[in-house]
Amino acid sequence: MNGTESMSEVVRVVNFNQIGKERDMIRILSGLVLVVLSMQASASGNFTTSITEVGVTISGDYAYINISPAEDKSTCTNHSQVRFELDTDIKKSALSIALAAKMAEKKIRIWFSDGGCLGDSPRPSSITVVE
Repeated sequence: MNGTESMSEVVRVVNFNQIGKERDMIRILSGLVLVVLSMQASASGNFTTSITEVGVTISGDYAYINISPAEDKSTCTNHSQVRFELDTDIKKSALSIALAAKMAEKKIRIWFSDGGCLGDSPRPSSITVVE
């Protein structure tokens, strides 16, 4: 206070400074919440499972693999099935790998790297015959 300001003007400045700090805190907390939510939404990792059924939906143009035990890596709601589109030769090869594993009664390892969901089921990034 330099003598020309009243006490109410000083208090007003302090209140505006406090509001700025509160806004900064809200921005920081909002950023942290977004980081935590994005970490929970991303699915990554792998698991080994058995194939109970392999199929293709003609109307949906995607392949599905029913698995047991169910996966626990994704944030999708259906953990007992993985799905992927059949729009590339690589994805069609993944379907062939799954069919070969099912016919040979072998287990598969399915990898996820945040491929999201196709409908209610996770979309794998890699499928490997392991046992």
